[in-house]
Amino acid sequence: MTAGQHLLTKGMKLVGESGRTYKLTAPLVNRAHTVSHVWLAIDAGNDKSPYIIKQAASESERDVRHFRREIQVHDKLIKSPFIRRRVDLIPSGLDAYPPKVVLEPFQNTVWGVRNMRRLTRKEIKHIMKFTLLGLYHVYEQGLVYTDLKMENMLINFFPKEPRDGSKTVAKLGDLGQVIPPSQGRCQAVAYRSPEVYFGKPWSYPADIWSWGIVLCHLLEARAQFDELGMYDDTKMKGTLEEREEIIRRRMFEDFKLYDVPFYSDCQLPPYDPEWTDDDNWVIRLVEKGISEYDVTFLWNVLKADPNERPTIEQIFRHGYLENDEGDEDDKSDES
Repeated sequence: MTAGQHLLTKGMKLVGESGRTYKLTAPLVNRAHTVSHVWLAIDAGNDKSPYIIKQAASESERDVRHFRREIQVHDKLIKSPFIRRRVDLIPSGLDAYPPKVVLEPFQNTVWGVRNMRRLTRKEIKHIMKFTLLGLYHVYEQGLVYTDLKMENMLINFFPKEPRDGSKTVAKLGDLGQVIPPSQGRCQAVAYRSPEVYFGKPWSYPADIWSWGIVLCHLLEARAQFDELGMYDDTKMKGTLEEREEIIRRRMFEDFKLYDVPFYSDCQLPPYDPEWTDDDNWVIRLVEKGISEYDVTFLWNVLKADPNERPTIEQIFRHGYLENDEGDEDDKSDES
């Protein structure tokens, strides 16, 4: 182990560039047979003011390079109110190794609050609006988030009882996968866009697909709280590759990719003549109890051809996130 890569341990004190001393309290990521590189910490001067401290996952050249890139992304987005704030840097003491980052803490994630209770429609729209604004700031830097999922959407001040969401703070979290447009594998399995699944170049619309899937999952949870959402791989058995192939096949059939010119040069699964429109994803959502208004909006967002997906500006102009249509359902949640 080099001087730059500390073995982080409980009680360790680290001094940031600000002069503040941080004391580590517990690992935040604690997987079997691995050393945690993300820790909870407090201000050593008052034993309060919680923080998150993160360093490169290992000393490998790949992990160090990726973490340097993550720090650079933080530099570019440091002023965004919709991105988790970096509050300090802790020098490594070695030029070849990047500093540790100190991040503002969050009480929960969207995945966590989704499993607490049914979210009201207003809460869902509030969270999705803040997320969209965070993506907008990422795009301003010519970058794609590529890892939008409920676990990376951070939440503070989420009430135990249903509310209108106005006091809840939502920000984008992990910036480790933020990169320029490219081609190749990216995105979490359940949130992965068709262009990524079928090997096409991808850009900002890939994030819009993931955003639409998150919205779909939250609306599905309102209708059937104990059921997982569309393409959620956690309910599928088998290896990662087997789960990917299941979703790939479903996506091909759901969105009739054989009829989408954008995918004409892709290696597509064979067409199943027994597949009918009754098996379509739109029909499945309606049968779950999701309103026609919500399904229509999702249909406008989840376009198989990324060139037909709405931009962030177009989503805001649509008015779905601002108007109250369908929000009368919230009254039964709040009673």
